[in-house]
Amino acid sequence: MENLSSGTTKQTQQVVANGAIPALIKLLASPHLDVKFKAAWPLGNLAGASVNFRDEILQGGAISPLVEILDKALSEDDEYTIRDGNWALANICKVRPFPPSEDIKETLPVFAKVIMSQEDPEILKDAIWYMSYFFDGEKLERIQQIIDAGVVPSIVKHME
Repeated sequence: MENLSSGTTKQTQQVVANGAIPALIKLLASPHLDVKFKAAWPLGNLAGASVNFRDEILQGGAISPLVEILDKALSEDDEYTIRDGNWALANICKVRPFPPSEDIKETLPVFAKVIMSQEDPEILKDAIWYMSYFFDGEKLERIQQIIDAGVVPSIVKHME
């Protein structure tokens, strides 16, 4: 499934035009973690390719199941799923213009958990980049949300 979203722009448009996004979002409800994970990666790829694809993913309800996948991986210390789930969710959130806070509000706590609990530089890079994307838009409100999440000391620690 991952390779479906890795082609040329024209190929990717065809994959989306043929219903890939709703099908992948539906797979996020699978009882099998490996199927959920295999659906998450191409959603991250597709979101990074186009703001229209990203918006379709958001409107399709992908954020909650993706947050659940990453949260479960964190609770089980599943580094592979943490790394790739973190990347996919961050990729969905980074496309500019940044999504409205309401659309991605539930992502902040799980990214805060990633930053406060992980040491892997690649995982941290994506999660901290997510925080920088999160600042776009309603800056004062979003800064306060990050402060309230308690993640600032961890971000500063990883900058040292």
